[in-house]
Amino acid sequence: MLKKTVSGTMFTLMLMDLAFLGVLMEPSSGDIPTLEIPLFELLGKEVTNFQGGVNVTLTFRNYGFDATSGTVWIPWEKIYYSAFLGGASPNPRNITETLLQYDVNGDSDTSDVFTIYGIDNKTVEIDGVTGYSMFLPEQRMTVDTKLIYDVMERNSFVLGSRNYSLYRVLLPANPWDFGYAEFGVDSFFRYHPSPNIEFVIEQKATSINSTSTAEIISVELNGTPTPSEFNWVSPWFSETYFNETFIDGQWYVDNTYVYPLGFLNNGSAFTVHLSIRGEPGSYSLLTLINWAPDTLHRYRYLVFISPEYANEIPFTIRTSEPAVGVETGDWIKYDYAAVGVPPGTPLPTWLKVEFLSVEGTTADVRVTMHMSDGTEQNQTMAYDIISSGEDPSAFSGFVIPTNLTTGDSIYMSGYGDVMIVGETAGTYAGANRTVVYASFSQAGTQLTYYWDKQTGVLVEASTISGNITATVRATETNMWQALTIICLIPSEISVAVSDVFTVNVTVTNVTDLYSWEIKLFFDPTILNCTSAWYPDDNVFAGKEIVLLEPVIDNIEGSVLYGCSLLGEEQETFNGNGTLCQIQFRAISRGDSSLEFAGPEEDFGTYLLNFDLNKIPSVAHGGYIIVVEGGLYCDLNNDGKVSIQDIALAAGAFGSYPGHPRWNPIADVNRDKTVNVVDIVLIAKNFGKKLEG
Repeated sequence: MLKKTVSGTMFTLMLMDLAFLGVLMEPSSGDIPTLEIPLFELLGKEVTNFQGGVNVTLTFRNYGFDATSGTVWIPWEKIYYSAFLGGASPNPRNITETLLQYDVNGDSDTSDVFTIYGIDNKTVEIDGVTGYSMFLPEQRMTVDTKLIYDVMERNSFVLGSRNYSLYRVLLPANPWDFGYAEFGVDSFFRYHPSPNIEFVIEQKATSINSTSTAEIISVELNGTPTPSEFNWVSPWFSETYFNETFIDGQWYVDNTYVYPLGFLNNGSAFTVHLSIRGEPGSYSLLTLINWAPDTLHRYRYLVFISPEYANEIPFTIRTSEPAVGVETGDWIKYDYAAVGVPPGTPLPTWLKVEFLSVEGTTADVRVTMHMSDGTEQNQTMAYDIISSGEDPSAFSGFVIPTNLTTGDSIYMSGYGDVMIVGETAGTYAGANRTVVYASFSQAGTQLTYYWDKQTGVLVEASTISGNITATVRATETNMWQALTIICLIPSEISVAVSDVFTVNVTVTNVTDLYSWEIKLFFDPTILNCTSAWYPDDNVFAGKEIVLLEPVIDNIEGSVLYGCSLLGEEQETFNGNGTLCQIQFRAISRGDSSLEFAGPEEDFGTYLLNFDLNKIPSVAHGGYIIVVEGGLYCDLNNDGKVSIQDIALAAGAFGSYPGHPRWNPIADVNRDKTVNVVDIVLIAKNFGKKLEG
């Protein structure tokens, strides 16, 4: 099997083995068959986590010649060892049994010293016994600079009472350089069905006595459960040499499995799905395909998986005790919206979920649903936060374990294993939150879920089925503190050339507001600012204030405005309200963003409390589309916002520039992705017609 032997400069020497691109070179000894051979490529790879393990799915294709059935020998060893060879050729290297803590030659003396001499890249001599390598650098092939296979010969030798399998030798090109020899101790050759696939779970170890802590628990070949033909565990030791300094080596443990594949004709593809369980930690999965056309040679395919790791898949097994992020007394409220439902159908308008008690992973949950006809429905249930996905009566997918990442998977009732496909940021219940999300389809329904990463609670979900689109989004909660937000209302608007329109600058969730300043940028080739003022219901209405005139610059494209209470006796503002109103005129067709200057700029956007300290806040701008007599959200330009416009956006749902389904007209808010926000914007304008 392929071993990660060395680091630093020696790794560079290992890469020299791969320099033979598409040309078979004559080895120093031994023959290479000239027959046509199968070649394998990786078509697909998926790695998902579950509690205490990972699932790995790999799909391969044979794009060479037929891989006929038969038998193939595979070396089996109790110990694998990589010995450093330094000095001029022949270059001796001592191996001590004390270092290995293993009676290498079987003479009951574990203090022996063995001297290895490198003769050439085929041959070594150890204590006067000659051993021939199974693998030669000249017999390694690369195809398309990716797919690697080795031609190997069945060779072994005996030292004392132990069998050895010499894998390969790499001697230094110069007297001052170094090389290595790799061999298995107490090894024999076992025959397996050919072709077969070999999986190696590899982990770092502390000594020769370390045992494997991860194992393959099941394998399916093309959906059919397949038992391993053979399985063994062996420790191996690698010496390293870096910057002309010898470094103590590292022990590893390999847990190796071999599975028969059967006849594989040219062009055929096959999928292997394996589940691995083990203790929490970091591992690697190495994948090899073995084939033997005759009794002498064995072909070992090191199927290319990634530039960084070649044929190796690094993976991590996480703790089997997932963290619960909700507590007794927590609650969260959602708004619900649906488009395409027949008129008169009773629908939820909002729902509230309260955690009455939480003990371990079990919670008593009360769900209150407010319907469009004014009625309310209540239900209280016992809910296992971690395993609830297996219970079809539970609120499946509402809460997941905390701090899941891309590639993790959860089980949801009715949908099976669902993989976390990404991580992003969003504003939910008044605060910026990091969320993880999953998007999948079943029976013609597209579903997208977003969960708060810190608490694991659902913050947004959408379903699209035929002409019906339903969305739910968190609007209030006591699980995190709402941010103070400065924003524009409306945040998106479509107007015609020459139209005059007004936007409100508002603040939400503010405490102890004494003064404010905003600077808003716009495109002066699309818009002109005509005025700004304090409305009668502004946040400081009825109080003594410092009146300011807006500073409007229609060349730069900006408006600067502000206000402050006057004196120490004034009561500061708390809550939600309007800061000011700003009027614009559309002067030409196009689109313009409305962006707030940052709080640290000379003239910026910020809020001050009574002590004149800045109040932590975020500012969300807006977007203006100027058309010539058009209609906002009328994607197909037929003068009305109808189900056809929703269908256009639904067809591009989940796409982005470069995606095969990307349709820029469906990106209503121009954020370079078509998501549920675009669907909702169109839905809000559903039924509108162009005047005249």
